[in-house]
Amino acid sequence: MKYFRLPYILFRDYQDFGYLTDNRNFGYDTASKSCLKVGDTLLSKVGSVFYSVLEDKPLSVTSLSKKLLPLFKDVTATELEKDAAEFYGMLAEDGFVGQDEISAVASYFSYSDRVAKPLPLAEDWQEKSNEVFKKWGSCYHLSRVHLEISCACNERCVHCYFPDTYRKVQCHETYSLEFLRSA
Repeated sequence: MKYFRLPYILFRDYQDFGYLTDNRNFGYDTASKSCLKVGDTLLSKVGSVFYSVLEDKPLSVTSLSKKLLPLFKDVTATELEKDAAEFYGMLAEDGFVGQDEISAVASYFSYSDRVAKPLPLAEDWQEKSNEVFKKWGSCYHLSRVHLEISCACNERCVHCYFPDTYRKVQCHETYSLEFLRSA
């Protein structure tokens, strides 16, 4: 059996445990809009070490065990391989890792073999456009605003797109006040 990391599963290795989460839970779905979102799970420290040796390409349990063997000196190679097979099998069953080479090919999405097709309009698109125009006229209004009061965020959410280097920087107060006054 071969196992590999999935591109949409995020892994965080904390000091005492590991954390796996499906990035699609936070709206970062793949273009294929897969329907099975696996959620998240915590791993023990040992589980975190086991997960950390996975790669994007499928590796056999034997290969993975050989990578783990130097890290677990008090365990025989046979016992480690058995534990690894059980651990990766459970993660594959829950959808956190890929299994075998066939699913490795199927799990990656690419536009290279796609032909662009225009999206069909809803049958009542003109009617809905007229409703918007009647309500707002030619002056369209903002319907939603996301305002960062401060860029200095002390959280480290797994799903956050905001780079750490920018989280430590304060937003310029003058610009924030001008924006709020103009709204």
